[in-house]
Formats: sequence, C-alpha cells, structure tokens
Amino acid sequence: MPFRPNGQAQDDNHDKSVCSLPPRHSANGRRQPAMAGRSDMKLPFALGLRGRMILLLLAVFAALSGLIVWQSIEHLDERLSSASENLLNDAQRIAARQQRIAARADAILTGLMLRPDLRPGVATEACSRTFAAILQEEPTFVQAGMTRPDGVAGCAAVPAKGQVSYADRSWFRQAVQSRGMVVSEVLQGRVVNQPIIVFAKAQRDEAGRVAAVFYLSLNLEWLQRQLAATRLPEGARLVVVDTKGTVAVRHPDPEGWVGKSAESLPLLQRIQAAGGEGIAEDSGLDGVRKVYGFTPLLDTVSGPMTLWLSMPKAVVTAPVQRELWLSLAFALAVLVATLGLTILGGNRLLLRPLLALARAAERHRAGNLSARSGLPHTADEIGWLARTLDESAAAIEEREHKLAYANRALRVLSASNQTMLRAGDEYELMKEMCRAIVEAGGYRLAWVGFAEPDKRVRLVASWNAEADWLASLNLTWDETASGRGPTGTAIRSGIPVTCSTIQTDPDYALWREQAQRYGYASSLALPLRLDGAVIGALCICAVEADAFDADVVEMLSEASNDLAYGIATQRAQAAMKRLEKQNTLILDATGEGIFGLDLEGRATFINPAGAAMLQWTAEEITAQSMHALHHHTRADGTPYPREACPIHAAYRDGIVHRVVDEVLWKKDGTSFPVEYVSTPLRDERGELAGTVVSFSDITERKQAESRLAEQLDELRRWQEAMIGREMRTLELKREVNELLVQAGQPPRYSSVE
Repeated sequence: MPFRPNGQAQDDNHDKSVCSLPPRHSANGRRQPAMAGRSDMKLPFALGLRGRMILLLLAVFAALSGLIVWQSIEHLDERLSSASENLLNDAQRIAARQQRIAARADAILTGLMLRPDLRPGVATEACSRTFAAILQEEPTFVQAGMTRPDGVAGCAAVPAKGQVSYADRSWFRQAVQSRGMVVSEVLQGRVVNQPIIVFAKAQRDEAGRVAAVFYLSLNLEWLQRQLAATRLPEGARLVVVDTKGTVAVRHPDPEGWVGKSAESLPLLQRIQAAGGEGIAEDSGLDGVRKVYGFTPLLDTVSGPMTLWLSMPKAVVTAPVQRELWLSLAFALAVLVATLGLTILGGNRLLLRPLLALARAAERHRAGNLSARSGLPHTADEIGWLARTLDESAAAIEEREHKLAYANRALRVLSASNQTMLRAGDEYELMKEMCRAIVEAGGYRLAWVGFAEPDKRVRLVASWNAEADWLASLNLTWDETASGRGPTGTAIRSGIPVTCSTIQTDPDYALWREQAQRYGYASSLALPLRLDGAVIGALCICAVEADAFDADVVEMLSEASNDLAYGIATQRAQAAMKRLEKQNTLILDATGEGIFGLDLEGRATFINPAGAAMLQWTAEEITAQSMHALHHHTRADGTPYPREACPIHAAYRDGIVHRVVDEVLWKKDGTSFPVEYVSTPLRDERGELAGTVVSFSDITERKQAESRLAEQLDELRRWQEAMIGREMRTLELKREVNELLVQAGQPPRYSSVE
C-alpha cells in the first residue's frame, strides 16, 4: 500500500499521482509552464509504480524471450543448413551409384558393335534373337536394337509393328555426329510404349561413315525400383528430372508425377540456373515447403538430368520448435514466480519510499519550495535518491529566492529606463526613480540623498517613506556614528554598501528601532557619481533579510548609474536651456540682422531684426535659399551668381568674409545697402557645417556720407572764393603802394607779397 511521506497510509488510488501530476503552480498560485520534456497527452489509464515494475519485468521477459527465439532461429538455421548438406551428400552418393548404369550401357553397346552376327545386312530374325538374348541378360533395359544410317529402325529385341524411324530423335542425331555414347532425355518409347531413357552409339565403317546406330532403352520402372530400394532419411523424397522438366523418377510418388512435366516449378528453374549441384529451399511438386540437395545424374543430349532429395522443412524444424516452446514455458514460469515476489515484496521495499519521494517532488513542483522527502539519508540507492532530492530542493529554494530578487532588480532596471525617458526635471527624475524601485521592484522604500559640503546628507526625493522615519535619519557622511551607516559609507567609499540584516548589524544601531517598526529587514546604499565625484546615494530598503546578493547589487548599481546619468543630463539640459534663453535674448536685443545657413545655403534661423529688415517672418525664411531670396542681384541690376557670393564662400573655404558695400533685396522687391560678415561654422569634429551671417543696413550712413560730400563741395567752393578775394586785395594793395611811391610818399602796406 502506498504511504504518505510522513509514514501515514493512504488509499492505493494515490498511485495515480506518480503518473498523473497536476499543473505546476508557483508560490503565488499562478499556473507555470510544464516541465521540459513532459507531454500534455494523457494516458487512457493510470500507471503506478507497481505497474511500472511489472512492465519492467515484462520487458525483461520479452528480452529473454527474444533471446530464446533468436537462439532458436540460429539453431533452426543450423539444422536447415545441416539437413540440406546431408541431403546433398545422400543425393551425390545415390547419383554416383546410378551413374554406373551409363558405364554398363556403354560397355554393352561397344560389345554389340563388335559382334559379327550384328553386322549390317544380317537377317532380321537372327539379329532380333541376339538382341532379345541381351535383354534376358540385362533386365535393366527394356529394348535393344539398331537402326540404319537414315534412322529407320532395323532389328530389335522388341520388333516394331511396321516401319519406325528415329531420325527425328535428338539422341539419334547426336549419336550420328558423335563418336561416343549419347544419352537421351526421358522419352515415350515408340515401340515399347513406356517412358524410357535411350543410350545410343554409332557404328562406323573403315571410311568413318555411319553404318548403323546401336541403342539400349533404360527401363524407368526398373530405375524407380532401384532408387526406391535406396535407404532415404525419414521424410525424404527422391526425384529425377531431365533438362526439359519431365519427371523420370519420384519416390515415393503418391500423386503420380512420373512422366509428367515440372517445367514451371520455380525450384527446377533455380536448379537449372545453378548449373550443377547445390542446396535450396522452396516449394516442391506437392506444394510443401522443403529443403533440397541436388546433383547431376546423367548428361543427356538435351542437358544434364538432375537428381534431388528433399525433406519437408517442418520435419527439420520440429525438434527446434519443441525446444523453443519448452524454453518459453520455463521462462513464463519464472516470470510468474518473479511477479509474485515483486507484488509481495516490492511494495514495502521500493514502492513506499518511491511514492514518498514522488509526493515530495510533487509538492515542490506545486510551489512548496520547503517540501522534503522525510526519508532517512541512508547509504543505499533510495537513501541516496532522498538525499539528492532534498539537497536539490534546498538548492532550488535558495536559487528561486535569488532569482526572485534578481527579477525584482531587472524590473527596477527596466522601469528606470522608462523613467529616464519621461522625467521632466531633476527632482521629478529622482522621485519617479524612487517610485519605480518601490512599485516595479517590490521594495519597501527608496530615497535619494545628496552629500553636502558640511558632511551632512540632504534628503532630496523619496517614495513610500514615512515622515517620522525621514525626520529621524539625521545622516552624515563623516566618520561619526551617524556616518557609519550604509548611506554615509557608500558616499565616503564610493562603493555599494549592503546591510543584510538590520536587526543584527551594529552600524545600523542608530536607526534599528525605527526600521523594525516599519518592517525594514535589509537595506542597500548605492553611490551616485557625477563627473567622477560622488554627489550622493540612492538608498533602498526591503522587508526580507538578505534581499541584496551580489547579482542584485550589480543590477541595481546599473539603475543608480542610470539615475546619476539622468541627473547629469537634466543639469546639462537645464544649463542648455539657460544658454539658449540667453542667446535668444541677445539675438532679439541686437540691432543687426543675423541669420544662419547650412551647407546647402538654406536658412536655419534669423533674428527679429534681420527678419524685419528683409520684410519676411522667421517661419517664411527658415529652410529657404537666402541667396535666391535676398542676394540674387547686384546694386547695378546685374545677376549675382551664387558661386561668386562671399556669404556662401565662407562654408566652402572656411574663411571669414567681410563685405562693406553690397545690397540685399526685400520682400517688396526693393533693395537696401548693407555691410556684412560671413563666419564659417564647424561641428564637434571640426568639419564645416554652415555659416552665420551678420549684416547691417547702411542706408542712413550712405545718406550721411552723401550730405557730407555735398557740404565738402560747398566748403571747397567757398574756400576757392575767399582765396580769390584775398588775391584781389593783394593786387589792390600792391597798386596803392606803387601810386604812393610814384607820388613820393612811403608805401602804406608793409607786406603785399
């Protein structure tokens, strides 16, 4: 009977749990994926451990039975091979004994040809008596005689009724052409009217011409009796066939095959294809599967006459089959006995411990990571399995805890990335990062503190923090007691600092009571670095002890690095915004026109003063070709090619170009005189990226210069008039002096030169 892991008995139906386990659930009750390699297909019946043990024994029995069958097949093959070889040997022995008939026939025919009383031309009656006497001496044969050279029968022991010709017989034609004896196939005698085999030999004259052909006809009934007298193996059958497939001899022959054709028999075709002696397995004349040994008996004019011995295959294999059934019966008896012992003893010795292990594994799979087998860890296989299962369960429990902590950290890392993208300013970034740590990671508390120059830690953002907890921190990052906690140590040392167990950590003594009040069991402080300097710390508290192992610290350190990078980015963006605002104020306040061009000559920006001068809005000008809009024509009305424009030359040659006397064209088609400076722009790699152009409307200056020129002209004319008057006065003085001198008076004007 199956047992509970704690030793209490259960119903036998609980065997089903070994094979039909419920879906896996995690500790929080969620359904988990099935174990690797497990199929969702259900068996149509429950198979417990006892059934598996029985199946194992049946498998052993099947293997043993297979071995027995294999050995029986090997033995069967050996017996078939041995029987075939024995049949071949017997066939060879019988054929050798019967082949003496041919030698005897040759000797008789040679003797007949030498007898003078059988010369051609001898009286028929005397000749016939001589042949009849031969048959009396040789009962083997049923006919003896001679033919003329043309094949017409001459005298014979059994005279023919009328004229008989053998000219169409193959044995006669072969004998005429041969100088030796020839043997015919099985024939139906034309005179004796029964199946015979003819032995023939030609008699020749001194010139070598055929004078007569002597022949002897073998009595096949006599051959049948001779072969029947041969001692054959039990169940064997002897058959002689000629090359045309005619059965000459068959013993025993209850079906009466002698004289009939077996030409279509596949066995005969195989024997003729083999062309000699050998062994075979095939169906015989009676349709029974047999083994054969065959050998040539006589060489006839049509081909070899074959003798074979056969034996039914069932007769050969019967002893082996009996041995096989006896062996299988013995194995079955052993199996039944073993099954009985298995059912009686296997339950206590194997089934109960294995069920206890299975149930422990099932509870563990269902999410109870603390489940254990409850079996002693003895030195045997069950004890070793129990120890392995319990130790594996403990390792998995520890690994699951670490994995859960790592997953929390990964969720924090993922949420922090989203926070980095959404944050609007530095404070929002820090607050949302703390929120992501608490909500995504499942931690109890997260807060950020900055290191102040006076060695104090200023709280700047938090999430899920109690007000009195934050008020009670009073943290520093010096060497005092308030600075030896995780936060102060992390800022001071620049490395992550963990407090695995707040309850026992001496450096956490100042804050232990408050931490225990709110359920904080462990904490982690991560330094925040900005440009290589530690500016503060990111602090996280968890309700579990040992919640921050090395892997978790490494992943959360990435989150703190992201936060530090985000803070640096926010500060850089704030500085950039201030700079952009300042630049905008400067551009808006200046009286000169300023616009920027890219490498294609398109406007990238223009300040309000420039847009007003050109009578366009900034939106209308942006992305337009400034040369085509405002610099396309010279002051004299001639076209101004872009390639000759100094403004565009600046972003091609990288040189500052200053021009003091050109015109730009307004939207209304009028122009105004300008002076401008085109300064090339370079990107961070030092490559040309465009140009900035500052220009001034010099219309008033041009007008002032015109008025000044007119005044200078008027002054020059006045000066010329004054000089004329002076010259006239001198002339008058000179004339007065001359008149006075002529009158004898002294000159009135002292100097007129």
